[in-house]
Amino acid sequence: MTRTDNAQRDHPYRERPPGTLVSDLRDLLASVTASSPGSNDTKLFTISVTAAANNPPTLAQPANMTVNEVRRQIRRFTATDPDANPLSFSKNLRTGLHDG
Repeated sequence: MTRTDNAQRDHPYRERPPGTLVSDLRDLLASVTASSPGSNDTKLFTISVTAAANNPPTLAQPANMTVNEVRRQIRRFTATDPDANPLSFSKNLRTGLHDG
């Protein structure tokens, strides 16, 4: 990682070594160098990578529906994701649930 700046500030590390898969990342040895004309200072440090949380969403229980076969019905479903991930919904219609 090479960073050149004229001002002192914190720099977020947002890169991974070329050819490294995200699943390979656990503990990485890295270095950072501060340079000024004629001198520099290099420090080593460890980057520990942990798996991001991915908690399941919670879907509110929908009420049963009775519909007229010739009319269109609109139903809203509600769900939340504790990790604020985007949600999508899909439907699966089954027939014969109450057939003997």
